[in-house]
Amino acid sequence: MFKKLSRQFVKDPVFYLTFAFIFVLAIFFRFYNYFNRVYIYSDHALFVQAAKYAFDNHLIPQIGPFAQAPFFTGPWWLWILEIFYIFPFGLLTPWYLMSLVSLLFVYLIYQLGNKIGGRRVGFFAALLAAVSTAQVDNSFSVWNAAADPFLALLAYLLLVRFFETKRAIFAFFLGFVVSMAITIHFQMVLLLPVCFVAVVTSRPKIGNLAAMALGFFIPLLPFLYFDLRFEWFETRRIYDYVTIAQYRIYVPNRWLTYAGVYWPQTWASVVGGSKFIGGLLIISLSVLALLKLKSWKKYQNFFLVAGAFALSVLMFRYYRGERFFYYSHFSHPAVIVLSAWVLAEVYRFKKVLGLVLLAAVLFFTARQTIDNFKARGITLLQINSLKKEIYAKYPTGKFDIYGCIYNGALVSHPLSYSMYFDGRNGMDGVKIGVCQLVDRSITWSEIGEADVTGDSSAWLNESTENVYKTMTEWWKIKRPKFYD
Repeated sequence: MFKKLSRQFVKDPVFYLTFAFIFVLAIFFRFYNYFNRVYIYSDHALFVQAAKYAFDNHLIPQIGPFAQAPFFTGPWWLWILEIFYIFPFGLLTPWYLMSLVSLLFVYLIYQLGNKIGGRRVGFFAALLAAVSTAQVDNSFSVWNAAADPFLALLAYLLLVRFFETKRAIFAFFLGFVVSMAITIHFQMVLLLPVCFVAVVTSRPKIGNLAAMALGFFIPLLPFLYFDLRFEWFETRRIYDYVTIAQYRIYVPNRWLTYAGVYWPQTWASVVGGSKFIGGLLIISLSVLALLKLKSWKKYQNFFLVAGAFALSVLMFRYYRGERFFYYSHFSHPAVIVLSAWVLAEVYRFKKVLGLVLLAAVLFFTARQTIDNFKARGITLLQINSLKKEIYAKYPTGKFDIYGCIYNGALVSHPLSYSMYFDGRNGMDGVKIGVCQLVDRSITWSEIGEADVTGDSSAWLNESTENVYKTMTEWWKIKRPKFYD
């Protein structure tokens, strides 16, 4: 193996040195000041609490947590996090592995770029991914939305491979990846155009369609198993939301704002660093795509990805609700690879102009990413310091952790998780209430049974066992019922 790599390096040293530089850059942006930058609080710790409890107790969650819409997600992300704990990397095991997945993203985006425009597009895409503000930030996340960019990238790669080969195996995995992404985070329904484009452009045989349908069906099995037992609870809630409930919410959604404000800002949050550069890249992409239409056969893979992404953007326009930053996670691979394609095309037209544009994109993107090097609002160091204070007062005790009802989840989830990892978090332990104050300082105190009982209680139980049960086994306590 080493001899083979040595021969390849000698044959093309520039390629491997360039790629090595990009990876070193990616590693630096993702691991600098790591322990102060990981998202340890709120939903990030909540997901790993449930996964760690399931792993330790040999449990397989049947469902995931409730989404913002009134229905729950699938269990796939909890299963993946549970598998992560096979690796003995300690408390931050899921975070470490997600950071490694982010590095894998850099390699795979090179492959996608190479497919749509050759090695130069691949290099540009990998370079942009290495410093991408949104991608670097996402590498510190472990909640379900953190899976979106990687799964979207897999879907685009499978789309291209299916188009090139027409093989059923790629159709199967395309259906599987898109469906699993949707069950993990419902906003990933915006990947459905990838399947649509695959079907329309490849003229697949019945066998390929069946393979895609089978792949799409498998991730839905946990929902089917649940609904068969509970009067189609999830299906009916989804139908109610799609047909009725979503129209109860009004959020201003003009085309002008969506196209002229939202997407330049979103594009800049991924690459560009400035909404003006983001807008410039969008306009350049649109103009160049129109100019290349007459040579569409030469750019088929580009138009596959660009077309599927354009349909996703169109779908997103008709989403009724506030657009949180993580709703655009699906766009990361397309934004990066399409920006790389624009840069490569400008470079091919005029090298100096291409290099200037590349330098501007990299400079402003890297500057925005470097601004994010500072410590998070709540850090692992703060959680460890709080834990040591509590341990000092109760040297041998176990602790049942509660968060204040307003913002306690910021602190209580990571504290519970850290104590559970130490074997000192349990629902039969000393009741401890934690809260973050206005000045961001953290306060804690012992609380009594009277403080946590009753509907008017100011405390929520966030101990790891309770988190697992309320997240994935709430239906055992109160039978699900859909009210007509």
